[in-house]
Amino acid sequence: MDCEAHESEPGSKVTDPVSIDQALNRIPVCNLDQIIDLERYSSLGRLQQITCYMLRFLHLIKFPDGRRFPLITELLRARQKWSSSVQQDVYSTECNLLQKLKVVKNSLIRHLRLFLDQHGLIRCGGRFANAPVPAETNYSILRPMQHHYTYLIIMYSHTALLHAGVEVTVASTRQSFWIPHIRRVVKCV
Repeated sequence: MDCEAHESEPGSKVTDPVSIDQALNRIPVCNLDQIIDLERYSSLGRLQQITCYMLRFLHLIKFPDGRRFPLITELLRARQKWSSSVQQDVYSTECNLLQKLKVVKNSLIRHLRLFLDQHGLIRCGGRFANAPVPAETNYSILRPMQHHYTYLIIMYSHTALLHAGVEVTVASTRQSFWIPHIRRVVKCV
């Protein structure tokens, strides 16, 4: 597997909340598609649970004496890992340009005012920058239009809203994610 290796001290224990977050970040950053077949899952919740089990297993291999994490921390980390993996897969050129701080004329980076956040996720800047809403809504995570993970996110929103219509699903999804041509994607769901 082509993973980014992280150094860790053998026999080190994870005890405080700061080191828990650092320990989660030390888990090798791989393309999750190489480990988990995304197409096998039709539910975002189930995919995240499987990813949490995998991340917990990797963590317990590295830190056998370490304590377990709260489930919500694992779920958030699984979501971040999948987001990063999907973006690296689909938007690899944009990721490389953003890491080098280069903006190409007439590129997606310029049109959507893309930037990398502290977790390495591509986010969209925009007109909501000064709005009194949460930062996650101000700077939405960029999602590819035609990807199975995007489909799972939209299906999750659709079912969480009790099978609401297209506009409600679009509005709910846009609170966290920016998907180009989202109405077309939601209509297909």
